[in-house]
Amino acid sequence: MKGWPYFGSISLDTASHRPQNRGMTKAPARGRRGKTADIRVSRNARLPSGRTVSLSVRNDLEELQVKSPDGLLELRVVFGPEGPVVSLQCARLELSAPDRISVRCRKFEVQTAEAVEISGAEFRATTSGNIWLNGEKVFLNCERPEESLEEGS
Repeated sequence: MKGWPYFGSISLDTASHRPQNRGMTKAPARGRRGKTADIRVSRNARLPSGRTVSLSVRNDLEELQVKSPDGLLELRVVFGPEGPVVSLQCARLELSAPDRISVRCRKFEVQTAEAVEISGAEFRATTSGNIWLNGEKVFLNCERPEESLEEGS
């Protein structure tokens, strides 16, 4: 298998459970007879933007990291037995799809320092439990809260 030019390629020798190094840096595999070996492989590459991309494999975890030229972690993807975990820190996140964007999870949390704005042709909220709207004032069927406050003064 041909690898990405920055990283070369890696394959696993299933007989010895040791990575076959093709351009990657590896720590020696350790393990007792009958136990899975401790596999450690890592590789770093510097992109033209100054960002650093690193790839590491440790036992059953595979990790991809992108760091800014200042060394701040911008993107981290960890592939583990329970599935991938993506961590992202960026100036702005934009999602776009011609049809829909779906989020399915046990619990969905959004926290902002300022405001949350949702706009569309229609807005629906459905729950099998209660809905709470807490605020100093809750405006329904109004233009914008700022305009309503000025008119009421």
